[in-house]
Amino acid sequence: MAIGFFREDGVIKPITKTKTKKVVVRKVSKESFEGGKIANLKMSLKTEDGTLKIDTPIRWETQKVNKLVKTEWRTTDGILVKVKYLGGGKKRKAFVDVDGNERSKDEVILVQVLPDGERQEITPFKQTTAIKAEARSKVVMNEFLPTAFLEVWADSTDGQKQLRQLAWYLLRSGRVAAVRSFARGTGKTAYVGFLYPVLSPDGKTFGMEMMISENRRDRQRWMPSEPSEVVEPEEEDEELKPDIPELF
Repeated sequence: MAIGFFREDGVIKPITKTKTKKVVVRKVSKESFEGGKIANLKMSLKTEDGTLKIDTPIRWETQKVNKLVKTEWRTTDGILVKVKYLGGGKKRKAFVDVDGNERSKDEVILVQVLPDGERQEITPFKQTTAIKAEARSKVVMNEFLPTAFLEVWADSTDGQKQLRQLAWYLLRSGRVAAVRSFARGTGKTAYVGFLYPVLSPDGKTFGMEMMISENRRDRQRWMPSEPSEVVEPEEEDEELKPDIPELF
């Protein structure tokens, strides 16, 4: 039964009690794992080594994210406003400031918040009509938190032929068609997209699906993949602290 694992030459390999690489048991501070909410995880799995029983307290919290393009609606004199839909039956789009006052659309601009905190005016995104994509490993898609999933299809013989060819290439190569910028409509939000095929259960039909995201995942709750011991902060091995892996 595996007691840990490691990556070697791009391949994930198990660490077992009988067959393993040289392992130094790390002492990691319990302080690193504080916070979140508490629950208990319980399950039973049949494996080639027998039955694996999981019954352990865990902690959980909503995953942190980094917005790809942070934007705000502001008045020309710098007041933050939000888009709201006002009215009874047929609602209308309105810009409302923090005091609840409606502001004229002529005095509202879209600004991008830059990493250094500076703000610069930008033109609102328009609905994408020309999608440019490039083949990338599907692993990249896992670094983005899904906002929505779009169904994509063609309505012509040639269009469906080309999508079949694309689907086969992506299935065979383990890649997705990555889209660097996509907007569903006019407004303040742009997304990255990842297009990939989906097969029906009988394999006789297929569809194309595009996952779109406006947020990159910011994973913070890393645990050692090699055997370790959780200890009080003063007992932690300073020279053996787990490294946060580079995602790209």
